[in-house]
Amino acid sequence: MTKIPSPQTGPWIWTPADLAKSEGWTWSLSQHAIIEINEAVKSVKAQNIDLEQITAALFKLPSLGDHFKAMRKQLYQGRGICLIKGIPVDDYSDDDLALIHWGIGTHIGLGVSQSYRGDKIGKVMDMSHTGDTRRPYRSPGALIMHVDPVDVVALLCLRKARSGGESLVASAIAIYNTILIERPELIGPLLRGYHYFHSEIQSTRGNPISEDPVPIFGECEGRLECMYVSFSINRAIKEQVEDLSDQQIEALEVLNDVARRKNILFEMDLEKGDIQYLNNRLLLHGRRDYVDFEGDENKRQMLRLWLKMEEWPRLPKRMYSRKAYDEDGGIPVFE
Repeated sequence: MTKIPSPQTGPWIWTPADLAKSEGWTWSLSQHAIIEINEAVKSVKAQNIDLEQITAALFKLPSLGDHFKAMRKQLYQGRGICLIKGIPVDDYSDDDLALIHWGIGTHIGLGVSQSYRGDKIGKVMDMSHTGDTRRPYRSPGALIMHVDPVDVVALLCLRKARSGGESLVASAIAIYNTILIERPELIGPLLRGYHYFHSEIQSTRGNPISEDPVPIFGECEGRLECMYVSFSINRAIKEQVEDLSDQQIEALEVLNDVARRKNILFEMDLEKGDIQYLNNRLLLHGRRDYVDFEGDENKRQMLRLWLKMEEWPRLPKRMYSRKAYDEDGGIPVFE
């Protein structure tokens, strides 16, 4: 029988009220920092360096060193969320903004691919007019609560929607504690996990179905952490990958219901020039649906960056959805 972890404690277990009144997870860029960003952009462009070759040593931001150190601590040992405010997005081209996003990210973690295609910066915007909506973030619909299969996800807001599109964040371990208290019989299925189905893996002729169930909650060096790629679980259910019991189905329903509670769900409206960083092991995130502007140049757009945190303990392999890893033992290959 699987051992049920006891109720958890830690600063990453918070309510929306806790987060709203807490300090230390939001930073506003000074004019001096913006000057350093400008110089860093000019420097790497003058050297004609490919994006993935840019490192912290090449993208120099000396005045922000203490901030980055505090952010890394906040992401792993604190609330699990950080926000940088004040990137003057109107002063840059889209290519320069991608460079800035990557360059700042090098001071926090290691940028990694977001798909089998090898893309390093993802454009999060409504692409329904092109028919390319294979991934849920390419439509204006709401995104259910989930994690991305990487240590940290970072979103740089370039443009807001006409209305809606608010970012939703919740403490995954606060959700666990709530279910443990209210419905302890449902913890077992969440610890056992569910099979994943990655449709885009089929393009590489790989098996789209995870070999084993992937636990939604599991222990990593004595701390409970989370892996809930809800889209892939739902696709596996749709494809009838396995016969789920009523209790297994109810466990997912209750998890999703608890994640939407007012005392769990934190809503934030990212402003132009904000960069939001989230620890995917400790927090779930989602999005409200939105109404967009006409024309691609006016549409809501975020730039997404995935970061591997090399100093963090590795999750147990059973908490990854595939048995494929990069050569240095890093992020698994996902959709």
